[in-house]
Amino acid sequence: MDGAAVDSHKWEYFQAADPFFTERTRVIKKSEKYGSPPLVAAAFLDDRIKAQIQDVVLSMHTSGPGKKILDSLMIDRFVASRPEWYQPIQAMHGALGRVR
Repeated sequence: MDGAAVDSHKWEYFQAADPFFTERTRVIKKSEKYGSPPLVAAAFLDDRIKAQIQDVVLSMHTSGPGKKILDSLMIDRFVASRPEWYQPIQAMHGALGRVR
């Protein structure tokens, strides 16, 4: 028997795209909801370019081609992240640091 943690969006994507593997899995526990992994940019990238990329990503749901890409990924739209979405993960990380 094997086990793994899987991001629910990815599992749902593969379930919809080709359930060959997902039909062979059994969900034994669902965690509380967390923020999705954030999109990040290299620290050395110019701030203007970062802002342009952010504008494109946050507005891509408003254009035909952008919406088509998002639909194919089963994503409605991207929104700016909020720190509170990641607090449970930070708490777990902190707790792991105390376990020895």
